[in-house]
Amino acid sequence: MKSNNNINKLKIIKMFLENKKTLKEISYEENIPYSTLKRWIKKFKDDGTEALNLKERSDKNSFRKVDNTLLVTIRNFYLENKNNSLQTIYNDLKNNFNSNISFNTFYRIVSNLDEYLKNKSSTEINKNIKNGDVYILKSFISYNFIEINNTQKLPIIFLIFNASDLDIIDFHIEFSLTNSQNILAFLRESIILGLLKYNVTYLPKEILNDSSFKLSNNIKKQINDSLSLKIHDFTHENKEIERFINFLNSDIEKNLKNNITYENLYDFLSNYLKVNKNLPTFIETEDNNLLMLLFKLNIFLPRIKRKIHSYGIQIHNTIFNDIIYLKRYLGEVAEIIYNPLNLDFILAFKKNYLIGKIKNDNLK
Repeated sequence: MKSNNNINKLKIIKMFLENKKTLKEISYEENIPYSTLKRWIKKFKDDGTEALNLKERSDKNSFRKVDNTLLVTIRNFYLENKNNSLQTIYNDLKNNFNSNISFNTFYRIVSNLDEYLKNKSSTEINKNIKNGDVYILKSFISYNFIEINNTQKLPIIFLIFNASDLDIIDFHIEFSLTNSQNILAFLRESIILGLLKYNVTYLPKEILNDSSFKLSNNIKKQINDSLSLKIHDFTHENKEIERFINFLNSDIEKNLKNNITYENLYDFLSNYLKVNKNLPTFIETEDNNLLMLLFKLNIFLPRIKRKIHSYGIQIHNTIFNDIIYLKRYLGEVAEIIYNPLNLDFILAFKKNYLIGKIKNDNLK
């Protein structure tokens, strides 16, 4: 009963957290004291359930006097030349595209690219996009509590869509938005699944992030510098996606309402979405092009330094050991790359030289 009560509370305050209603409106409509609503909001935020898909007003910072085609042109031209000064970009834009746009309008647009992206129509997104070129990241809360370490938590479900046909590439179950390592590892996994699914040897050009998880600008820059992959915060107003997520959430509740664990939610999503996530931690292949792409994608994984002991290398209470690779480096510090979603193996490096792929001691 307590879980059901909490779900009802969350559904009520969700209208406020999504900027759809004020607390005063909710208080009046639901006949709930204003102070009680504030207390509920604080409680759910403290519990980590603030992971709602917050959306701003759709008309905020829109540029109604600029047509959609010009917005696309400005956006692409700016992103391609953003290392130049704004004045230089503006002058080149006017010369190259015979545009009469004022500098003030130009400045407002490039200063609010995220807002522009939020208002960009789905037809513009899907137009002329090849399979695997652009991904859309979505998230939603399932209103079914799962017990994790003796604590009831609401799962946050992430979905990756292929923007050209809205086909689902991958999913991930998370319980906190602060665990950026897990979500970054999920993005890496999704890109690999996309490479295999579409049988391509190129990385996506963009990930449109319409989820409750936000990456720092520093991490987005590192990824773009390394992979030429841009990650944009974005609201994709697509009724087909929203309808699908509503159906999925409803089916989760219908099918797993009385018996939900992480394992059966994972299995349900795998079957429902027809996603096979059985990837090895680090894929081995004789295709040099694919091997190079996979190596580049390790930028999504954590890198830490660990001392090599006689018993091996310890990460998060897990021991990794391979005496053949590690014996000559005992007592030295190695750089470690690991996948937080799959701790079967780690990669150990010494001065950028690969020592070896070190196996989880429990798997021997």
